Amino acid sequence: MTTKNKTILFLFLILGLTAFGQTDLRSTPKKIKAKGDYLHTHSKTTFPLQFETFNRQSINSFDRSGKNVVVVYDRKIGNKSSTITIYIYPAGDGYEGRLKSEYITSMKSFANLSDNRLHATQFAVKHKGEKYVCNGFKAISKTSSTNFNQLTLYECGAWFFKIRLTSNELDSIQIADIENKILEKFDPSRLTALRPLNEKADVYFSKFAFRDSTLLGSAMGSAFKKIEWATENIKEDERASGFPSLYLEMQVQALKDEVV
Repeated sequence: MTTKNKTILFLFLILGLTAFGQTDLRSTPKKIKAKGDYLHTHSKTTFPLQFETFNRQSINSFDRSGKNVVVVYDRKIGNKSSTITIYIYPAGDGYEGRLKSEYITSMKSFANLSDNRLHATQFAVKHKGEKYVCNGFKAISKTSSTNFNQLTLYECGAWFFKIRLTSNELDSIQIADIENKILEKFDPSRLTALRPLNEKADVYFSKFAFRDSTLLGSAMGSAFKKIEWATENIKEDERASGFPSLYLEMQVQALKDEVV
């Protein structure tokens, strides 16, 4: 069994369906005009004209159906400023590794790669709502003593919820306080409640996997062991937001039982 064949098979392993994807993306964003509070009907999220001390500056849609939106708030104090950018958009099928894949994509617009290095502190985060739990990733970049750039992405069932915070006037404690207020106001776990993923995962394999019975058996054993571990160790309120592939214990257990 070659490493290449093994990689190809696992690229087609999908767990934890189903959400909905995006097939109607616009070539350029469409500006949405709203005089007062803006209600994003698909996610039942209301964006007020003012959030805390920030004023809403723009609303844009990236798809024709209006599911994929970004809302920008900012404030200026002299030559200092801070900006909050909130993204809500469809997450597609709830496959294993979906959150990690989207986070890597999001980091392309966040990272400074001019010298082929990623200048950011990165770690996993968890948001516990009233009914559901959302897992996510966060990246923090500090280019100087006063310039902060922060990205946080949450997996919320059929949705992704992303926050981008930039500032040259706030310190890390103030940034954390603002983010907590954003999570309290917009609560990504509400998005999970709108359309939670199936409680039990489905498993799909590429047709190419069936060309090698040994490889297929190995992959099937690993996949079902992950499902078993997740079902026994992770509560439904968390699995409803996304397949919990971030847990090292699950990956270790699957490797132990894999047929080589």
